[in-house]
Amino acid sequence: MKPKSGSILLIVFGSLLSLGPVWGMVVTVICMVRAFFEIGKPGATSDQLATNISHGLWASFVGGIICPIGIAMLVGGIMWFNRSKKSVAHA
Repeated sequence: MKPKSGSILLIVFGSLLSLGPVWGMVVTVICMVRAFFEIGKPGATSDQLATNISHGLWASFVGGIICPIGIAMLVGGIMWFNRSKKSVAHA
């Protein structure tokens, strides 16, 4: 009997969510590059610049918020996987 696939899904999603700050920083860099392209255009306004910067900051904020959730899911998934593996070994 194989370990439950739910534990593997929990580990995968937990891993992806625990990388939230990395995803947030990637989106922030993309938004900052877009903001710098906006500055280079003739007739650029500060509102366009502020919009791109705020999107980047929100991405970083959300990435920091979901990181602990991802870590909790990852730890829970690993514990579930190990328990189901031990019960299979004892059976």
